[in-house]
Amino acid sequence: SRKMYRVAQEEMQSKSVDAVNTLHAVRQRAITGGWRIFYARKPDGSGWAAPREVGDSSQFSNQSALAVDFTTGTPHIAYRANYASNDEIVVAKDSAGSWRRLRLTTNSTQDLAPTITVDSLGRVHVAWIGQDASSNWKIMYATNTGGGWQAQLLTMSELGQFGSGALPFIAVTSSGRTHIFYRGGSYTDGGAFLFNLEKD
Repeated sequence: SRKMYRVAQEEMQSKSVDAVNTLHAVRQRAITGGWRIFYARKPDGSGWAAPREVGDSSQFSNQSALAVDFTTGTPHIAYRANYASNDEIVVAKDSAGSWRRLRLTTNSTQDLAPTITVDSLGRVHVAWIGQDASSNWKIMYATNTGGGWQAQLLTMSELGQFGSGALPFIAVTSSGRTHIFYRGGSYTDGGAFLFNLEKD
């Protein structure tokens, strides 16, 4: 059977399942003045655990993306957080019931719409929409494959008039090749085109 229900002022953002069939879900909840991100899990055969806030409770956060290490069941969440007048990208990892947060961006431009994945070796890959020095919208990419986090602006990305609406999606093959899909092009071209950036 299927149960349908509606929760006021909440939006499902992302969900996943791990090797032992635990369900993981991230949603954003409307709090007075803005949104905040919450995570919950449902072990196989059990009910949903109480949601836990992912971001800093003193800040608004939204646009979350979830990736779960399939083997260990560890959730990794990327999201947009509001710092003063700028939106920055933060990644959070569950560590024994507490969130370890890392701010990937610290700049004076806008950073939006993160997407995240975990590869077969447990390494995390994140992409999002950012801006270059001339305020052109570009795809940004960061990974911890080298141990520490390294971020870069992908200069070959061309978002065109779709700009902050490029909606990137990241995936990594079993051989370690990273693919970032996003919407780009111009309105005069008759609509959006799907682009694919590949990185070894």
